Amino acid sequence: MKAAVLEKINEPLSIKDVQLTELKVGQVLVKILVSGLCGAQLHEIRGHKGNEKFLPHLMGHEGCGIVQEIGEGVTTVKVGDKVVMHWRP
Repeated sequence: MKAAVLEKINEPLSIKDVQLTELKVGQVLVKILVSGLCGAQLHEIRGHKGNEKFLPHLMGHEGCGIVQEIGEGVTTVKVGDKVVMHWRP
């Protein structure tokens, strides 16, 4: 799948192919229809958050899509559900 990846502070994001892993307990695979960057991620890109030690990582944690697969123990959504994703529980 394609993903926006922050590799270096104050540099453009890279669009890369990334490999998915098997779902773990409680995880959900969502086909992303729309995603965006929040203000905190814009600050992160600019280096205002001091998170360079966690690079590289994927960007765009807020979005919506359709559930494609569910991991063991998932009971709140099912395959085919339309979902909105947010980083807060």
